[in-house]
Parts: sequence; structure tokens; C-alpha cells
Amino acid sequence: VARANKANSIAYQPALEKITGFDINWNIVAYPDLAWARQVFPDDADDVAVAKLADAIFAASRVDVDDPIGNWTAH
Repeated sequence: VARANKANSIAYQPALEKITGFDINWNIVAYPDLAWARQVFPDDADDVAVAKLADAIFAASRVDVDDPIGNWTAH
């Protein structure tokens, strides 16, 4: 396991340098699926849980406002 972790670290180093040096753009996308929604909102109906999870993702992403770009800029 240690050798595999070391090999992975060595192989990933060039990508990590580009990411931390802001040489490339990257993002993480969260999508509200039913399995995740059931974990977060287990007492709600499936459709309600997915909708609530979508709302939570939008709030955490700061896109649930009239001016999401301005909100991110101010953040």
C-alpha cells in the first residue's frame, strides 16, 4: 500500500502543481441524486428530499440569489 501511495503521489505531482499554480481551471460539481438525498433527508418523500438537496447545493454554491456572480465576487 505504501508503494502504491508513493507511486500515485509521484504520478499526480505534475497535475497538482498545475492546480495549485492556477495554471488550469477546474471545478467540482454536485448533483442531487436520490441516493444522496435519502441520506441527507431520510424522513422526506423521495421527490421532496431531492428538491431539498438541490436547494441546499444551490445555497452552498451561492447561486440561490438574484446576482450569483456578484455574490461570488463579494465572497
